Amino acid sequence: MRFKIAISCFILAILSCSSPKEKAVEFDRTGFKKVKLSYAENFSLERKQNQWLIHVNKPFQKAEKGFTYLITDQKTKVSAKDSIDEVVYQPVDSLVCTSTTHIPSLKNLGILDRLVGFPGTNMISTAQARKKIDNQKVEELGNNGQLNTEKVINLRPDVVIGFGVSSTNKSLDKISSFGIPVVYNSDWLEQHPLGKAEWIKFFGVISGQFKRSEQFFNEIKAEYNRLKNKAQKASQKPQVIAGAMLNDQWYLPYGNSWQAQFIKDAHAEYVYGYTKGKGSIALSFEKVFDQSKDAEFWIAPAQYSSYEEMQENNRHYAKFKAFKNKNIFGYAGTKGDTGGVLYYEQAPNRPDLVLKDLIKIFHPNLINDYKNRFFKPLE
Repeated sequence: MRFKIAISCFILAILSCSSPKEKAVEFDRTGFKKVKLSYAENFSLERKQNQWLIHVNKPFQKAEKGFTYLITDQKTKVSAKDSIDEVVYQPVDSLVCTSTTHIPSLKNLGILDRLVGFPGTNMISTAQARKKIDNQKVEELGNNGQLNTEKVINLRPDVVIGFGVSSTNKSLDKISSFGIPVVYNSDWLEQHPLGKAEWIKFFGVISGQFKRSEQFFNEIKAEYNRLKNKAQKASQKPQVIAGAMLNDQWYLPYGNSWQAQFIKDAHAEYVYGYTKGKGSIALSFEKVFDQSKDAEFWIAPAQYSSYEEMQENNRHYAKFKAFKNKNIFGYAGTKGDTGGVLYYEQAPNRPDLVLKDLIKIFHPNLINDYKNRFFKPLE
């Protein structure tokens, strides 16, 4: 009898200490108004007071449908008829990211302290993030293709920002099944440099820092367009080639790609500016040589960082005018302390700096007292 009384008291004590369950509120789709975006085409926003809807039109390359995420500061009951794929409750105090391109957005919004896990932390180069990693405040989660789901589940982040090239990501599916919201970020599919940069608003909504994200993007947009207008004053419009050989094919960007947009906005003529498509063009060496051998500049020659390295791989590279005149510029040699390429991580967030690099290369007299951030001459 005494034992039963003790057990009863123990249970009552637990119940008395626990907070009452917050009552769920039915989701009301009416009243949301679209928030205008400037350049991004792969996501859209709707807002109703402190509730947001994020629509990701194409979460990965061959997605057949988009995803809709509800960001809310209250417990909201969502049913299947509401067509909501994930609900993220604010405040978001902890998050997991899966691409290095996400890191600068966290930094620029002042929320890097909320990052608790990342797959492949050695690839992160942003100084503030590296300090956090070195202090063991960011859990290593394996690799993006096969996340350590047990670690993520133990971390219980408020949200996981996913990145995927296809619909088959069992790791993210498993994490979602444990009640941890997974939202896809597909900034990499945007076709304009400023479209990529505008994805900082995606992070602004999720983190409750939308005004700050708007301000940051508006500053980047204004500087980018100022530089673009400055470049148009150049008297010359040099021809430019890009890419390099991989196995027996030369891969280079299409003329309607974000890479080609940079060249155009820097007031240069991309040799393949007339082409249209997605991904990269694959051409034979002979065809590229025939069309591009006299181009004045050559940018982004894949992984190469020196002329010697290029010639060792393919002696025919030396036949190009840009090679002979030492006018090849790449970003592969600009790395962080642990080997991550800075361009891959930071350039999507700062297209203004990429454009400034290219203008300095193509029209050096237009920009004074500037040291290139990403694109540098090969050694």
